[in-house]
Amino acid sequence: MSYYINKLEPMQDLDLRNIFPSVDRFGMIKEALILEENYQRAKLKLVFCYLECYEHTCDSLEQQRIIQVIIDIMAKRPRINLSANNFEDSYLSEIKLFETHTRLVREFIKM
Repeated sequence: MSYYINKLEPMQDLDLRNIFPSVDRFGMIKEALILEENYQRAKLKLVFCYLECYEHTCDSLEQQRIIQVIIDIMAKRPRINLSANNFEDSYLSEIKLFETHTRLVREFIKM
């Protein structure tokens, strides 16, 4: 977060920067929390799809593979583009990726 704040604020004297911040820090925190919540919810929906696959699998080797996929999904963090001026695009693209992956897994479940 501070990386993007420092990137957006013009170079000023440190005393003036503390008195008159040009970036809405609380707004950025609120935006980051909302994006993180949406990211985690999209990830949770995908995990639930894989849990449904796990429940319908009888082969223990396949169950282990599905468990590993779930663990890998749970460990994922969004890839942040540091050359961008904001982190929103990175989060939104990762959320879209999870939603597409979820739709694809649901199509396989229906088959």
